Amino acid sequence: MNILHVAVHMGDGAGKAIGGLAILGNKSGKDNHRILLLDEPRKTNHIDRCCAAGVNVLPRNMAGLAIDEADVVITSWWGSPIMDKFLREFPNIPCRVVLWTHKNGFYDPPLPDALVRSCDELLVTSPLTFENPAWSDGTLVYGFGDFAPEKIRPKTDYSLNRDSFVIGYVGMPSYKRFPLNALDYMSTTIALIPDAVFVLVGEYSDEFKSSIILAGLEDKVRLLGWTNDALSLLRTFDVFGYLLRSDSSATTENSVLEAMAAGLPVVMSRKPVGKYLVKDGTGFLVDSPGEYAQNLLRIYESEDLRRSLGQAARKHILTSCNVSENLNRFHEACLKVVAKQKYVHKFGGF
Repeated sequence: MNILHVAVHMGDGAGKAIGGLAILGNKSGKDNHRILLLDEPRKTNHIDRCCAAGVNVLPRNMAGLAIDEADVVITSWWGSPIMDKFLREFPNIPCRVVLWTHKNGFYDPPLPDALVRSCDELLVTSPLTFENPAWSDGTLVYGFGDFAPEKIRPKTDYSLNRDSFVIGYVGMPSYKRFPLNALDYMSTTIALIPDAVFVLVGEYSDEFKSSIILAGLEDKVRLLGWTNDALSLLRTFDVFGYLLRSDSSATTENSVLEAMAAGLPVVMSRKPVGKYLVKDGTGFLVDSPGEYAQNLLRIYESEDLRRSLGQAARKHILTSCNVSENLNRFHEACLKVVAKQKYVHKFGGF
């Protein structure tokens, strides 16, 4: 099959999901994957990787020709106005369209039912999406691309040999991701564990940085900014603390999977997707600052617990994050769509 992925960009999360899957698909020999970008790329690391693996990345001005040549068009949706505008102005070319939503659909941005109905198949990146009965006949295709957890070198030393207990995070330190009372979670933990230090990796917002300064937590909450070597940093953490807004649009959460693959115990917000990622014996799910701090205290006080949780987390990811199974689900969904006739799609009703 000739498969065309249409995406706004190939930034960090999108690049992992779309680029990695396309690379795997081409390597399988079953399909030929290409990627059409609607916006000028700002980061090219994932694009360069795709090109090196023989996956063609096309500019927007090739949309008409690329759609016409494709057996299946995969639209990667995360609520971008650029994608929505493109769909509303979709070319009058007969085709088959699969919607791959990289948001859970319940929270901002909500997944429009009209958009789902206008496509030939729905792919989702989290089981949470299936909690809406209208979307339950979709296919689960995680957004972890060609993630290879076995290649991540795991943590082996679970002792606390430093002056601080490092609670690490990789993602986006921002109130777009964190609960609005995120600093309550952190300050409650610091009060209970004076040795605790939060090390937050990723592009942070000025608003969140200002909140840390106003709260007088600069020495305890350290913002490292973006790095391309996050995997090495994981082994310097004692635990992975992953806070999310309960109304987050989160799905696969690759940084959590990577932390677990690195053998880190995880303490994560239960809602909205924590219950699908952190299983019993691999970490703790929490709903409040007090619960967060108490579970971190348990981990702080026991090297044996740190080791057992971390090793169980790695084992869970090694068995559950199977890229071949994920690719096969994607391929089977595309085969189902190819059996249908091409037709002109209209997306003006959402």
